[in-house]
Amino acid sequence: MISRWFRQAAGLLALLLFIWFVHPPLASAEQAQEINDEELRLLLEKSLSITELDKEIARIGAQKEQTLGRIRELTQLIERKSVELQEQEAKAGDVIRAYYTGERDSLIGAVLSFQSLPDLFLMLDYFDVIIANDKKSLDGYKEQYRELQKEREKLAEDESRLSSLETSLLAQRERIVRLQSDVDSSLASSGDADRLRVLIDELVAYWETAGMHEVKRYFRALAETMKELPGWLQENPRLMEMNGLSYTLRLPDDELNRFLREQNDLFDNFQFRFENGLIAASGRREGMEISLTGHYLVEDEPVHAIRFYTDELKFNGLTLPDTTVRDLEDSFDLSFYPQRLVSFVKADSVVIEDGELVIKLSVALE
Repeated sequence: MISRWFRQAAGLLALLLFIWFVHPPLASAEQAQEINDEELRLLLEKSLSITELDKEIARIGAQKEQTLGRIRELTQLIERKSVELQEQEAKAGDVIRAYYTGERDSLIGAVLSFQSLPDLFLMLDYFDVIIANDKKSLDGYKEQYRELQKEREKLAEDESRLSSLETSLLAQRERIVRLQSDVDSSLASSGDADRLRVLIDELVAYWETAGMHEVKRYFRALAETMKELPGWLQENPRLMEMNGLSYTLRLPDDELNRFLREQNDLFDNFQFRFENGLIAASGRREGMEISLTGHYLVEDEPVHAIRFYTDELKFNGLTLPDTTVRDLEDSFDLSFYPQRLVSFVKADSVVIEDGELVIKLSVALE
């Protein structure tokens, strides 16, 4: 049923495009011809970007509210801990003052002036209790001080995060204003704004109800499949060369495609290529075409990994905004972890040659 709906949606979009190009309105045919294929593509692309940026603004707004909530909670917690710290500070001050003013000297004198062993043991017990209580007061003060410092550091981090979120929110709002201005200008000069608006609305609806789900389906499948890559490589040792304490992994793109299709038939219509120093992938299914380009980087934080970064993502030929790409990267991990292949190695470099991914590995001595 879903597949049939996708085909109907794709057919509807194709029909709208056909009507626009083949039958422009007679009253403004001359003006409508000013919108050529490239201009229409850019108009639709900007409209799609506006939709996605609206979502990004909503996400940032939600994060901002969560951060503000944490700041309020931390502020109240710091206020309570400050009062507790003052109480512990007073107790610690009393203890230190007692030692400096000689108030504890009488205890030492009492211990030294014992008349019998039972008296000595009794005084030592008293002395232990007092010393233990003094130590508890001093330790309590140190612990309260450390906790307060930790909460203050968390507050500073959240305030910094809030500042970054507000900056990002302002930037995205300015960006969406510019895009909307471009779209409005294009519509005004098209000579057939109403028909273009219908086309834009249909595209946005198609993207939100079908397109985004399809893109996420591929990213989710890739993330799940990448978990199996180390095990598959171990079963295919011919792809690994060893030279002393160094290893070289050479993964041709046809081998990668074979691996992906073995794991998930979703990739039967999806093709990965290593070319021009980049990873390129594209596929078509249910009338929807997805293509992307990206690259790998070796990173040590937060854990050692070869991380994949998407440089460009297209849906049906329309480039999606960077905010959508970053959200997908945050949601789906497409990284490769060398130490899941061999526990004692680390990646030194990753190079994309034409038709082949080359990873240099070495033994991690630390």
